[in-house]
Amino acid sequence: MPLLGRVVMGGLAIFVTWTMIRAFRSGEIFSDGRGYTLDQQPMIFAFAMVAHGFIIFFCVWLAAGYDIQSFLRLFGLEWLAAKAS
Repeated sequence: MPLLGRVVMGGLAIFVTWTMIRAFRSGEIFSDGRGYTLDQQPMIFAFAMVAHGFIIFFCVWLAAGYDIQSFLRLFGLEWLAAKAS
């Protein structure tokens, strides 16, 4: 990945991390304009946190210079990595 793409992925990872920290502090995370609170919808809040964590990991992986195929192989998805190349 070119340097500019790596910088963009790093910036996106920082932004999503900031979003997660803000959600942990306030107890509310926003998705598609709707707010999900920890008190009223704890399962959706937890799922959103896990999804955001996965996005952060993926963006950091790409920002470190690795490719999508190696990321998919990390999770045992070689068949999908072969289709992506």
